[in-house]
Amino acid sequence: MPAKPTWKELLARGEPLILPCAHDALAARLIERAGFSAYSVGGYALVGARHALPDIGLVAFGEMSAGIRDIMAASSLPVLVDCDDGYGDAKNVARTIAGYEAMGVAAIFMEDQRAPKRCGHMAGKDVIDADAMAAKLRAAVSARRSADFFIIARTDARAVHGLDEARVSRRAADREHGGMRRAHAGAAAERALPPGLRHGGLSDLAHLPRRARDREHARRPQGRQARG
Repeated sequence: MPAKPTWKELLARGEPLILPCAHDALAARLIERAGFSAYSVGGYALVGARHALPDIGLVAFGEMSAGIRDIMAASSLPVLVDCDDGYGDAKNVARTIAGYEAMGVAAIFMEDQRAPKRCGHMAGKDVIDADAMAAKLRAAVSARRSADFFIIARTDARAVHGLDEARVSRRAADREHGGMRRAHAGAAAERALPPGLRHGGLSDLAHLPRRARDREHARRPQGRQARG
């Protein structure tokens, strides 16, 4: 069996990297059979499918990693894993990164929400300050054994405080980290993920590579929806 491509090798192909999300092992198997190059595991989907719970910080690393291990066993594709806020402070982040890398995860993304975290689509979020997030990202980079383990920094500052605060957080973390690669939207990380951005809000972040989701209306439906 050929070796899995690294996340950097996937991105270097110069074409959009389409990542279906697997909420269980069968979904991961079907994604591979459909011919995709990689896939992702999202916290919202996994927590809902495996535990019938909302994504509001009720499930931690032990439970999440068990579910991800089962999913990965069904597919040989590289996987991007949502590791929420790293499940604690810098020392917890280090354990999370070491654990996922040992499992064979190719890439993770980590958010800057204040505990208890919520799904990025939901209202009621808050974020930690840029210095605290920069410390968590440094811990993540220090904990990985291989530079091929790909780290994506996500900020929810846009949804909570507006685009100006997202810019401030990014620049502050860049200064703190000495320009290691990107800012927060990437200090110590290879990619930026700023959720909840509407059209026209990306000009100042345009130079940063982004993982895109369709978030023109970045909210989950609440309760039952009327049927037309």
